[in-house]
Amino acid sequence: SGIVAAALVIIFGIVLWQLYQNKAVIPVKEASAEKPSIAILPFENLSNDPEQKYFSDGLTDELIGDLAKISGILVISRNSAFTYRGKQVNIAQIAKDLNVKYVLEGSVQKSGDKVRIRAQLIDGATDHHLWSESYDGVLNDIFDLQDKITGKIVSALAVKLSPSEQERVVDKGTNNVLAYEAFLKGKEQFAKHTPEDFLKAIEYYKQAVKFDPNFSRAYAAIGYAYQIGSNMDWEIKMGSNAITMRLLARNNLELAMKNPSPEAYSLASAMELYRRNFRESITFAEKAHNNAPNSADRLTGLGWILAFTERTEE
Repeated sequence: SGIVAAALVIIFGIVLWQLYQNKAVIPVKEASAEKPSIAILPFENLSNDPEQKYFSDGLTDELIGDLAKISGILVISRNSAFTYRGKQVNIAQIAKDLNVKYVLEGSVQKSGDKVRIRAQLIDGATDHHLWSESYDGVLNDIFDLQDKITGKIVSALAVKLSPSEQERVVDKGTNNVLAYEAFLKGKEQFAKHTPEDFLKAIEYYKQAVKFDPNFSRAYAAIGYAYQIGSNMDWEIKMGSNAITMRLLARNNLELAMKNPSPEAYSLASAMELYRRNFRESITFAEKAHNNAPNSADRLTGLGWILAFTERTEE
């Protein structure tokens, strides 16, 4: 789930640099190559309105997040996959660069309430198309369309999901399409990573929780924006001060933890780390990882904490 890739790197990087400037980071071991590996390239926005890019990017990010919840698949992070946006690079080269066997590419066309999604799964070594599908529906069908694409990928990669993984994959954090759409708009602004865009993102996330007061991921996203803003010394640019922003981060974390999501656990971990409560930070990071075992965000967060608490082998 993607709002947190840059967020975790920044939060953990800043905090750990402040706390342990003289300690070295020990590289982690490479992941097992036995699992099927996949990169999901940014879906192309075919809508007439370029502002609909938030939707195509959001769908890409959400698919990455869905696959990250499955222990039997290795999925490349959003940050790595999005470096190929707009570049004319063949699939075989991308697969080689990212060291993956499969690549998914596609497009999204959104006009009013109508949505058309095209996706194709490609074997990176042979450049052979394993399947190519077109999905048509309305915006209210977006959760079902997203699950169909994930299901096709899982089937093609011959991965068996446990009952808990099946539940996690279909759980988008909300069943309210308006809340989901506002959340995706917030993610687009958040990814631009400026104090001004953080404020825009917060407004979209606030819209999301108005539509669904139980949307844990949106509360966590608000908390991240305030937490990172305070760490980046963006208080004045965001019209606040460090103490107020951290209180807002803590308040939104409490709301997020009423219905915990991986994002909520990650935010809790980051905030406990900032307070040097390492044991609690690891506990929350492990919970986030258990809910999304192949998320680059969760692995990064957990790895940072373990490295600086004398558990470098782990």
